[in-house]
Amino acid sequence: MTFFSSIENGIHVGMTFLFGWAIFISPYFAILLVTIVLTLISTAVYKYTSDQVRLKSIKEEMDNLKKKMKEAKGDMAKVTALNKQMTTLSLETMKHSIFNFKYMLITLIPLGLAFNWLRTTFSPMNIWGSTWGWFWVYMIFSLVISQVIRKLLKVY
Repeated sequence: MTFFSSIENGIHVGMTFLFGWAIFISPYFAILLVTIVLTLISTAVYKYTSDQVRLKSIKEEMDNLKKKMKEAKGDMAKVTALNKQMTTLSLETMKHSIFNFKYMLITLIPLGLAFNWLRTTFSPMNIWGSTWGWFWVYMIFSLVISQVIRKLLKVY
Protein backbone atom coordinates (compact mmCIF):
# COMPACT_ATOMS: atom_id res chain seq x y z
CA MET A 1 0.00 0.00 0.00
CA THR A 2 1.43 3.36 -1.01
CA PHE A 3 1.50 6.46 1.12
CA PHE A 4 -1.27 8.15 -0.89
CA SER A 5 -3.55 5.14 -0.92
CA SER A 6 -3.24 4.86 2.87
CA ILE A 7 -4.21 8.53 3.18
CA GLU A 8 -7.13 7.92 0.81
CA ASN A 9 -8.23 4.91 2.88
CA GLY A 10 -7.99 6.95 6.09
CA ILE A 11 -10.11 9.73 4.59
CA HIS A 12 -12.63 7.17 3.33
CA VAL A 13 -12.93 5.61 6.79
CA GLY A 14 -13.28 9.04 8.41
CA MET A 15 -15.92 10.25 5.96
CA THR A 16 -17.83 6.97 6.29
CA PHE A 17 -17.71 7.35 10.08
CA LEU A 18 -19.04 10.92 9.87
CA PHE A 19 -21.64 10.51 7.14
CA GLY A 20 -22.16 6.78 6.63
CA TRP A 21 -25.08 6.60 9.04
CA ALA A 22 -26.96 9.11 6.89
CA ILE A 23 -26.80 6.81 3.85
CA PHE A 24 -29.10 4.39 5.67
CA ILE A 25 -31.68 7.15 6.07
CA SER A 26 -31.38 8.16 2.41
CA PRO A 27 -28.52 8.67 -0.06
CA TYR A 28 -29.98 12.11 -0.79
CA PHE A 29 -29.89 12.98 2.89
CA ALA A 30 -26.25 11.89 3.10
CA ILE A 31 -25.33 13.99 0.06
CA LEU A 32 -27.23 16.91 1.59
CA LEU A 33 -25.25 16.64 4.84
CA VAL A 34 -21.93 16.43 3.00
CA THR A 35 -22.96 19.40 0.86
CA ILE A 36 -23.82 21.49 3.92
CA VAL A 37 -20.52 20.69 5.64
CA LEU A 38 -18.37 21.25 2.54
CA THR A 39 -20.19 24.46 1.66
CA LEU A 40 -19.85 25.79 5.21
CA ILE A 41 -16.12 25.07 5.21
CA SER A 42 -15.60 26.46 1.74
CA THR A 43 -17.61 29.62 2.41
CA ALA A 44 -15.90 30.27 5.74
CA VAL A 45 -12.47 29.88 4.16
CA TYR A 46 -13.48 32.23 1.33
CA LYS A 47 -14.83 34.81 3.77
CA TYR A 48 -11.64 34.90 5.82
CA THR A 49 -9.20 34.78 2.90
CA SER A 50 -10.83 37.52 0.83
CA ASP A 51 -11.09 41.27 1.39
CA GLN A 52 -14.73 41.37 2.49
CA VAL A 53 -14.64 45.10 3.25
CA ARG A 54 -13.56 45.90 -0.32
CA LEU A 55 -15.99 43.39 -1.83
CA LYS A 56 -18.84 44.95 0.16
CA SER A 57 -17.91 48.44 -1.00
CA ILE A 58 -17.74 47.24 -4.61
CA LYS A 59 -21.21 45.70 -4.27
CA GLU A 60 -22.56 48.97 -2.86
CA GLU A 61 -20.90 50.97 -5.66
CA MET A 62 -22.39 48.63 -8.26
CA ASP A 63 -25.85 49.00 -6.71
CA ASN A 64 -25.48 52.80 -6.87
CA LEU A 65 -24.34 52.60 -10.50
CA LYS A 66 -27.37 50.45 -11.38
CA LYS A 67 -29.67 53.09 -9.86
CA LYS A 68 -27.89 55.84 -11.78
CA MET A 69 -28.18 53.85 -15.00
CA LYS A 70 -31.93 53.50 -14.52
CA GLU A 71 -32.20 57.26 -13.97
CA ALA A 72 -30.06 58.07 -17.03
CA LYS A 73 -31.90 55.87 -19.53
CA GLY A 74 -32.16 58.58 -22.19
CA ASP A 75 -28.62 59.97 -21.90
CA MET A 76 -26.45 57.51 -23.85
CA ALA A 77 -23.17 59.27 -22.98
CA LYS A 78 -23.91 59.02 -19.28
CA VAL A 79 -25.06 55.39 -19.59
CA THR A 80 -21.84 54.54 -21.47
CA ALA A 81 -19.69 56.17 -18.77
CA LEU A 82 -21.61 54.37 -16.01
CA ASN A 83 -21.30 51.10 -17.93
CA LYS A 84 -17.53 51.59 -18.12
CA GLN A 85 -17.39 52.09 -14.33
CA MET A 86 -19.55 48.99 -13.86
CA THR A 87 -17.19 46.94 -16.02
CA THR A 88 -14.18 48.13 -14.01
CA LEU A 89 -15.87 47.19 -10.75
CA SER A 90 -16.90 43.79 -12.16
CA LEU A 91 -13.31 43.08 -13.14
CA GLU A 92 -12.11 44.05 -9.67
CA THR A 93 -14.71 41.75 -8.10
CA MET A 94 -13.53 38.96 -10.37
CA LYS A 95 -9.94 39.62 -9.34
CA HIS A 96 -10.87 39.33 -5.66
CA SER A 97 -13.15 36.33 -6.08
CA ILE A 98 -11.74 34.09 -8.76
CA PHE A 99 -8.04 34.72 -8.35
CA ASN A 100 -8.03 34.16 -4.59
CA PHE A 101 -5.25 31.56 -4.60
CA LYS A 102 -5.15 31.26 -0.80
CA TYR A 103 -8.76 30.09 -0.89
CA MET A 104 -8.05 27.64 -3.70
CA LEU A 105 -5.00 26.17 -2.00
CA ILE A 106 -6.77 25.72 1.33
CA THR A 107 -9.91 24.10 -0.10
CA LEU A 108 -8.58 22.14 -3.09
CA ILE A 109 -7.25 19.05 -1.28
CA PRO A 110 -10.09 18.63 1.25
CA LEU A 111 -12.73 19.07 -1.45
CA GLY A 112 -10.89 16.65 -3.74
CA LEU A 113 -10.74 14.04 -1.01
CA ALA A 114 -14.42 14.55 -0.16
CA PHE A 115 -15.39 14.23 -3.82
CA ASN A 116 -13.39 11.03 -4.07
CA TRP A 117 -15.36 9.64 -1.13
CA LEU A 118 -18.64 10.77 -2.69
CA ARG A 119 -17.69 9.11 -5.99
CA THR A 120 -16.64 5.80 -4.46
CA THR A 121 -19.63 5.72 -2.11
CA PHE A 122 -22.46 6.85 -4.39
CA SER A 123 -21.43 5.80 -7.92
CA PRO A 124 -22.48 2.17 -7.38
CA MET A 125 -25.95 3.36 -6.31
CA ASN A 126 -26.83 4.75 -9.76
CA ILE A 127 -28.67 7.78 -8.39
CA TRP A 128 -30.91 9.16 -11.14
CA GLY A 129 -29.94 6.17 -13.28
CA SER A 130 -26.33 7.25 -13.63
CA THR A 131 -23.05 6.65 -11.86
CA TRP A 132 -22.63 10.45 -11.96
CA GLY A 133 -26.09 11.11 -10.46
CA TRP A 134 -24.55 11.86 -7.06
CA PHE A 135 -22.58 14.71 -8.65
CA TRP A 136 -25.67 16.38 -10.07
CA VAL A 137 -27.53 15.99 -6.77
CA TYR A 138 -24.52 17.54 -5.01
CA MET A 139 -24.43 20.43 -7.50
CA ILE A 140 -28.14 21.21 -7.11
CA PHE A 141 -27.91 21.09 -3.32
CA SER A 142 -24.71 23.14 -3.42
CA LEU A 143 -26.20 25.92 -5.55
CA VAL A 144 -29.08 26.38 -3.15
CA ILE A 145 -27.19 25.87 0.10
CA SER A 146 -24.29 28.13 -0.85
CA GLN A 147 -26.67 31.03 -1.48
CA VAL A 148 -28.29 30.54 1.93
CA ILE A 149 -24.96 30.18 3.75
CA ARG A 150 -23.46 33.22 1.96
CA LYS A 151 -26.44 35.31 3.07
CA LEU A 152 -26.26 34.03 6.66
CA LEU A 153 -22.50 34.60 6.93
CA LYS A 154 -22.71 37.92 5.02
CA VAL A 155 -20.18 36.91 2.39
CA TYR A 156 -19.78 39.30 -0.56
